Amino acid sequence: MFIKLNGIDDKIILDSKKIKLFLNGVKLSINSKDGEYRIYSRENLFIGIGRIKNNLLKREIVIDDSYKTGI
Repeated sequence: MFIKLNGIDDKIILDSKKIKLFLNGVKLSINSKDGEYRIYSRENLFIGIGRIKNNLLKREIVIDDSYKTGI
């Protein structure tokens, strides 16, 4: 299965603590413009897609949730 991510060029890198919060649905305060972003770990692993609205990052699509379980 392939997912095209056309038009989502910006990325945000989160540390492991923020990734766990992000994966559990917590909105994170991020000072950036509204829009969709690719979310990566500090190890450069693609986690999924998030959306910033009013400086709050919310998860949209999760590809790798191994951070949630600690695997």
